[in-house]
Amino acid sequence: MVCRENPLRSAAMGAFKKMSRFNGDGVLHDAQTQSLLHEANHELEASTPITTEQQIALMDSYIAEIEADPNLTDGEKYRPYTGKAGQTGIVTRIQEAKQWLLTGKDRHGNPVSGAQLNSAAQLSAVLRMGGRQGSHQAAQLNFLEMNARHRGLSMKEVSAEWRALMNQSGDFSNISLKDSFRDKLGSGEGTEKSDTRPASLAETLSLAGMTARDQDELGQSGRERNAMAVMERRRLEAIAAQPSRPSMHDDFCAKRTFADPNNKGNLVRCGHCGQFGHEDAACPNDALVSQRDQIAADRQTLDNAVEATKWRKVLNADDEQLAEVCSRLYPDQTPDSLRATGTARIQELVGDNELSDRQIARRKKELDEAEADLRAAFDKEGGSVSWVQEARYNPGNGVLQITPHPYVRKDGTVTPPTPFRRRISPEAWAQLTDGTDTFGKRLHALGLSARDSGEAYGFENAADAAAAATVTKCNSCGQFASMNSQHRCPVSGGPSEEVPARNAANNQAFREAVRDGGRKLPPRPRNLVTGLSRAPGRPVTISDVGGEKVEGRMHVSTKAAVDEATATNSTIAEVGIQADLPGANVHGQVRVWSEDGQRYLSPFDDRGRSTLRCNCPAFASNGRCRHVDGIAVAAGNHYRAANGSRRRPDSNPEAIGGLSLDAPMSASSRVDYATLTARRGERNDEFLSALAKRSHAGTLANAPVTMPPTTMDGAPIAEPTTWSRDEEAAVGSRAVADIDLNDTVAVQKRLRKVLSGRGPRRTFPVSRDSDGGINIGIQRSARGSKTIAAQRRELRELLGLPANASLKNGYYIPPTGSARAEALDRVYGDPQRVQRSRWVLNPTSATLDQEHRGRVAAEHKF
Repeated sequence: MVCRENPLRSAAMGAFKKMSRFNGDGVLHDAQTQSLLHEANHELEASTPITTEQQIALMDSYIAEIEADPNLTDGEKYRPYTGKAGQTGIVTRIQEAKQWLLTGKDRHGNPVSGAQLNSAAQLSAVLRMGGRQGSHQAAQLNFLEMNARHRGLSMKEVSAEWRALMNQSGDFSNISLKDSFRDKLGSGEGTEKSDTRPASLAETLSLAGMTARDQDELGQSGRERNAMAVMERRRLEAIAAQPSRPSMHDDFCAKRTFADPNNKGNLVRCGHCGQFGHEDAACPNDALVSQRDQIAADRQTLDNAVEATKWRKVLNADDEQLAEVCSRLYPDQTPDSLRATGTARIQELVGDNELSDRQIARRKKELDEAEADLRAAFDKEGGSVSWVQEARYNPGNGVLQITPHPYVRKDGTVTPPTPFRRRISPEAWAQLTDGTDTFGKRLHALGLSARDSGEAYGFENAADAAAAATVTKCNSCGQFASMNSQHRCPVSGGPSEEVPARNAANNQAFREAVRDGGRKLPPRPRNLVTGLSRAPGRPVTISDVGGEKVEGRMHVSTKAAVDEATATNSTIAEVGIQADLPGANVHGQVRVWSEDGQRYLSPFDDRGRSTLRCNCPAFASNGRCRHVDGIAVAAGNHYRAANGSRRRPDSNPEAIGGLSLDAPMSASSRVDYATLTARRGERNDEFLSALAKRSHAGTLANAPVTMPPTTMDGAPIAEPTTWSRDEEAAVGSRAVADIDLNDTVAVQKRLRKVLSGRGPRRTFPVSRDSDGGINIGIQRSARGSKTIAAQRRELRELLGLPANASLKNGYYIPPTGSARAEALDRVYGDPQRVQRSRWVLNPTSATLDQEHRGRVAAEHKF
């Protein structure tokens, strides 16, 4: 097994599993972790060979990352090979891998070779493993929640099933990670000899409900393949036991029918309204004809106003200009006679009701809209002509079905039409039926015709599209819905319960408006997004009573998370706030949302009640205080949001039952599985190209890192090359010179100088290695004595490290600009501004939160 062949790979797998546990995703089975590592190894087989020195430098950096992780205990980091009291420590295993490289022998003195050593591809797989594991866990969680939703179970129940299936006895290793298993997921029925899935999967694994992104990132170890097959079979059995109906039934759909333009000669046409399919005497469109006549009359009145405006401009010209006009256009007129003619013409056209240019433009817009509404109304009544025979739209699951007219050949042979389907939002249906052009032209303009095969309006896979053909009574919510990836009712204990996938209150007015069609729709309920990534505490200043400035610290969600959650008009972000002020503590949450590009923040709920609380006497007496008001203003400034006060987001929460409203909220941004596969290949190629050009421990900012440096809000940045002290932190202090972060010696000297002048004025040794790494250690005289614990505590306090940071081997600073910038901020005691880049990417709570939000409340799903 891979975990026993080499200590480095074993340590990496152990670290990934432990960190996933800390981040709330549980521990993956060994088979899953090994499969992920193996698959990445295959994808990175073209990696450039890495020298022994580079491998050692890589391990030193990895050790520093593990030692700096506050979630790991000393035992988990340094436990020796005793065979007792738990697994061998992660750092212990990495140190042993170093010794293997240096001596060529294991700890028993046996020579190591072949599979026991790391190839370049295996080292590259270790570097990228954390990112793959984080996305894999989110995809697995999505699979389990989908399975629970369709079966009417809780996440606790399906998770227990999954663990039991993963831990059952048996040999599931007889698979190839290079086969087409992943490509076949979601393909529906098996494809006989060409289907490489196991028999149980080929027969039952349709996986309607799995997105293309999940298909690209789900694990595929032998145990996982078996577990998915069993749980998919149970899902299909549960769905089959429920009542179902065709999703394109008239009860669910808005419908438009059209006459064949190639067969107009054989159709009855009404001479009253001009539509096909009925006689004059039976015309049902008297009201629409009256509207058309009125619009025509209004259009003539507008044309008269336009002509009158032209004459008025002529009359306003001076005599010289009029003389020139007469000589060119009216040789038999004089300026005076032309004025008289123009005045009479204006009176004839509009009388005393002349319109300004602005009034004419406004009236023209109103008439254009009225004509579009009239065309849409005629289309709805039927009898218009188009190459489309019928269009059906189900606002519940978002399926649009277009049926062309039959094709008649010259010999009279009729070829039946082939309907095609797209998945669109109600807004797209409103645009399609807005009457601004013929239905067929609008279909082409919006990219919805049979020739357009864009990803935005497609289905996740073949099985997902097949499931969209029916609506089944959901075992969880009791509503009729297509049992595919679009139905997202909350599951007990699942992400959809913690981060609501959809506002549960769908409104009747909206559904009726969708069925009627037209340009304008009432607003849809917004999705509530919670659980946003948290940022480190930041200084905050507010005005207290009398305008006195009060300073404190405020803990809120990152800007990046709020920007992502409020990128469209379809969401409300709930942002938790914790603020510590002198004599007061403010806590609670605020709501942040966007309306047409403007962001708003409100500290009130829909009933006007404050969602922020304070422990000061003023708040206790009247429910308001300067602390709450000041923190709300500070949060608004932080997120660049206007004061929402008691403003309510544009949503209508009138609830209905029956058909689940699962159509997309807006224009889709989904991509196909093939595109995702190509993107993964491109990312791997970029990484391999970086390996070919750079070394793992090369010069600053040249090391190929798996995770780039970021701001404290999580936004990626380039490796810094110069460090300047934070201006706010330096207020009242002596100015310090900037540092070139590429100058290892200068950075080393600055660290040593600053550390010697802070705290207990103890001199901490600052050393550097041949690869540019810098280590802040403990005094040699303290090693092995009782004072070493005190010195480590002092160093932790100086650097602002967590209390459980070990520092057994000192504080190691990798040779990157971001790591050095972070260290300089720490030694000066300033707020940290940069999160260092990492060579080995371990899953963090922030990355996992982002993965989960991307699946639970992705824009293209709701």
